[in-house]
Amino acid sequence: MKQEKHLPRAFTIDSTVKILYDLEMTEASHPRIAITTPSTPGEWAHLEREIIDKLNAAAPEFVARYTRSDGSLIWRDQWPSMDGSDDPYEAFMNLALFYSIGGSEEVYELARKMWDAITMQWTEYGQIYREFDGYYDWMHHGEGYLYHYFFGLTKPESLIDRQRAARFASFYTGEDKEAKNYDPAKKQMLSPLTGSKGPRQVVTHEDWETHRTVLDDYLAPYEDVVKTDFSSMLCHWSDPEIYDDLIKKMNERMNRGDVPLNLNSTSLLTHAFMYSHDEKTKQIALDYIKAWMERRDRNGGIMPDNIGTSGEIGEFNDG
Repeated sequence: MKQEKHLPRAFTIDSTVKILYDLEMTEASHPRIAITTPSTPGEWAHLEREIIDKLNAAAPEFVARYTRSDGSLIWRDQWPSMDGSDDPYEAFMNLALFYSIGGSEEVYELARKMWDAITMQWTEYGQIYREFDGYYDWMHHGEGYLYHYFFGLTKPESLIDRQRAARFASFYTGEDKEAKNYDPAKKQMLSPLTGSKGPRQVVTHEDWETHRTVLDDYLAPYEDVVKTDFSSMLCHWSDPEIYDDLIKKMNERMNRGDVPLNLNSTSLLTHAFMYSHDEKTKQIALDYIKAWMERRDRNGGIMPDNIGTSGEIGEFNDG
């Protein structure tokens, strides 16, 4: 029996969140066109091919320069805190993207090798659990897991990628037993820090340890941090007293409930949906987007920057 081919189903979102279409591509509606007349490629095509050839040669050299023979990065033996895995994924994710536009099979194998090596190395450090960050914010998830998305452009028939996409998505549908990040009844995430270990509603001093010296040069997250003049545009996280106060205030005000940044998780669900066409996965993504639109409308047309675990806007932030 002839198997029909399907395009990934597309959707767009307006004030009511509508699905525009589900389109099946068949040979009848999209006839095959054969090109039989030879032509001379333009100069741009030769130059493009030259760039691809140079990148094919450069990729193994780049990987060899910064990694050991097993693919692990030449870096530290230990790394604490919740931070980190997004950066190495970002450093090598374009191997997969490059393969999808004409890179060699060697580049594809390097992309696979580096994904596995980074995942194992940061599992050893303690940040990654079940191949996904144990908990982090969706700015960093969104950066690092572009690598995961790019694999969908390489060999979409890959069973490993299909299974991984479904498993990662389950962390954000309420279905995974360990990672209850999403409350389907309230249509909200339970923390700004989420991942394969579930919502991180209480952080420790270790979670932020590697950020401290960097964040010394940043604006204070709150106006009432001890020993801090908010107008100075600086907050000295390296000061133990200030650091204690920051951890306390984050746990009181920030780490419970939902934030708009978590909408980035819908990219993970969409990626899984493009493999499976699972209607439940699609509906959860749409429900979550629509829930935030309703919160915006309830807040006078302004997107609230936080909601509490009850769904109340500003529940733990006095507004």
